[in-house]
Amino acid sequence: MDIRSKIEVMEAFERGEEIECAAAGYDTNWHYVKTPSWDWRENDYRIKTRQKEGVVLETWLIGSHSLEMFTIEGTKTYCSNYTGKVKLLATREVEL
Repeated sequence: MDIRSKIEVMEAFERGEEIECAAAGYDTNWHYVKTPSWDWRENDYRIKTRQKEGVVLETWLIGSHSLEMFTIEGTKTYCSNYTGKVKLLATREVEL
């Protein structure tokens, strides 16, 4: 890790962001550290990665009482006049 990257991690800590630590040279087993010792020979440090927020969208094929077919896409589908069959056509996750 170059000096600029180390400074970025330390500045992130100063701003209140969470920092993770792992034994130097091992890119697994990262864990949160409340007060880093900044021992760069023994440890690697990084800004805690944030979970990406997303939503699952579903596409449904709906058959109505009049034999018409239509699709609805969304996270919470609702059809007040539903009288026919439904079939899930696709599911996909979209990042927010």
